[in-house]
Amino acid sequence: MKTRRSKKRKRPFGVTVLALLQTVSGIQLLIQAIIFFFLAMIVTDPEVQTSLSSFADENLLRSLPAIFTVIGIIFLAIAILSFHLARGYLNGHEWARRRGRKVAMPQSSSQL
Repeated sequence: MKTRRSKKRKRPFGVTVLALLQTVSGIQLLIQAIIFFFLAMIVTDPEVQTSLSSFADENLLRSLPAIFTVIGIIFLAIAILSFHLARGYLNGHEWARRRGRKVAMPQSSSQL
């Protein structure tokens, strides 16, 4: 009696490595987004603003929470995209490879 083996295509090792790197990058970006959201909360504290007033202009201090929030939202969006691409790599979707090339440049510049 012969057993049937499924003819499922095996995923190339390089694609697995790409998915792993994309997941690690997504985790890093998610942590950065959380840090920026936390910084946006901290900067609104009056004690922190008085301690920062000797280093920065008052107008800058008022806009820092908004700036940190926008940066956090950008990092969060790129992290979600990174996780989405990693899932596409693992599932063998061709769109993940095409879009991964387009995202690689902005994502690498955000890691600097």
